[in-house]
Amino acid sequence: MSLAGEIRRRLTMLLHRGRFRRELDEEIRLHLELRRQQQIASGLTPEAARQSAQRRFGNTTRIKEKSNMA
Repeated sequence: MSLAGEIRRRLTMLLHRGRFRRELDEEIRLHLELRRQQQIASGLTPEAARQSAQRRFGNTTRIKEKSNMA
């Protein structure tokens, strides 16, 4: 990516940070819910499915931090 493109991308993220965070939170929530539903369909209890989905997805805080740096 060119320097101008990188600057434009960073300015856009800075100006629209709230929307970016909301969209990222929603995307993470949807991924976790899909994995939870898949685990329930395979026979796990809802709580075990939630825990399994969270483990398989990974650390959401770290994912958010990495997304903010990208």
